Amino acid sequence: MNAKLNMQHLVDLMAERNGTTKKSEEHFLKEFFALIQEGLLQDSYVKIKGLGTFKLMEVENRSSVNVNTGKPIDIEGHTKVSFTPDSELKELINKPFANFENVILHDESILKDTLVEEPSEEEEMLEEVREEMGNKEEVVFVEEEKTPVIAALVSETLTEEPHQSHSKWIWYAVGILLMALIILGIVFLVL
Repeated sequence: MNAKLNMQHLVDLMAERNGTTKKSEEHFLKEFFALIQEGLLQDSYVKIKGLGTFKLMEVENRSSVNVNTGKPIDIEGHTKVSFTPDSELKELINKPFANFENVILHDESILKDTLVEEPSEEEEMLEEVREEMGNKEEVVFVEEEKTPVIAALVSETLTEEPHQSHSKWIWYAVGILLMALIILGIVFLVL
């Protein structure tokens, strides 16, 4: 099975597994996603037994720093979709690892078979920027300039109308659901 599945591949797999037409499976998936969208818009909460819970969450305004200019900026609050897998799904996914033993590793731990690489100049610079920022933001390098910048400081949702913003996050939830269905498909193929 491919590492990534798109909607059409999932439809094909479901049709093959269930002995139904691709059109009926595609209709089922679209309606399934539409129901999740409706539920999120109405109740901000959708729970699917055996799969998990989708929930709209409000993210508060926060302050950050523009790394290029060093000036403080405000990031407006927005709505995001969170997904929490159901305990049955979590157990099914983690079942192959149930016999593993927990081992606490410290920063200084070096395992016998692990190669240790020295950090590059860029990685050291990146670490310095993270320390200056208190490790609060994800910092990445722009390849052409080799300048550290904060990843995804301000999204398009700040300029969108509120209902458009919710719609965008609902599509993210649909994507998460699709990924969960793909994981379930993979697990069932393995079993």
